[in-house]
Amino acid sequence: MAAQQVLILTKEKALGTQCEKVLHAQGCECTRMLVNEEFTSEMLLDKLVLEGQEVVLCEFRMSPYTALKLLRDLNGASLTSRVQVAALSFEDRHLDEFYRLGGAAHGLLQPGERELKEVIEETWRRIQDNRSHIGKNRSEVIAYLRSLKDERVFRQFAIDLFRHLEYQEVHEAHGALEVGKDIIFYEQNKMGEIEYVGVQAKIGDIHGTVSRSGNATALWLQTMEALNSEIFFGGASHYLDKYVILASGTISNPARTKIEEFLRNNKYNKRVYFWGQEKIADVKVQYAPTFIHFPI
Repeated sequence: MAAQQVLILTKEKALGTQCEKVLHAQGCECTRMLVNEEFTSEMLLDKLVLEGQEVVLCEFRMSPYTALKLLRDLNGASLTSRVQVAALSFEDRHLDEFYRLGGAAHGLLQPGERELKEVIEETWRRIQDNRSHIGKNRSEVIAYLRSLKDERVFRQFAIDLFRHLEYQEVHEAHGALEVGKDIIFYEQNKMGEIEYVGVQAKIGDIHGTVSRSGNATALWLQTMEALNSEIFFGGASHYLDKYVILASGTISNPARTKIEEFLRNNKYNKRVYFWGQEKIADVKVQYAPTFIHFPI
């Protein structure tokens, strides 16, 4: 089995060396990245993409809050399915949010009570348990999505998932008046503003070939219809702020590019997200772990 690649994010070289020594004994290949005045999140993300690290360990001069920022950056770069984030620190503040955002493990140092080596080894075991759990659950979700043949079942799955993600008034809009939207709901952002979301749910793959079903051309026409039509909540009409293209299969890069180019060329500034089976599995495992109902 190939050694796992670990990036140690450290503020002090000596402390990073200690972490590296313990993890090397566990069969890991480690590199270190020093967090100083020149450090940026962009540099870190580039390193993760180019060098293929699977785990980032934030050493103990950094609080869980530092790891939180890293998790948010990884979410934005769609790297959370590949890269695990763990933290070692003297404090346990922000841990609820750390785990909610997908943190793999946290080791709490207790000077005079536990040795650093012991804490790192225990944290590494937790990382491995987390990797096994996530891998198993992602595989189960993807296998389930691949098995679906009925779009009604997929829509119900999506409704249940978005409800577990705590969106408001999630309900089906499918029918003669759907106008490109199968599901609609809303959320209140951190600035207190209401944002309205529409979802188009498709069984199977989405691709760029015009002559086949599930092609991007038909889908961008539905996207245009959805963004230009009103929805109703609270007795008032609204336009969508976000639109999610949801597929039980995969969404090819040519299909994604075709839709994005159409939106850009027609000056649509609304946010459009592409969720294929891999993304759906990531979201379910990381943000809706209690969602276990797979309708049949």
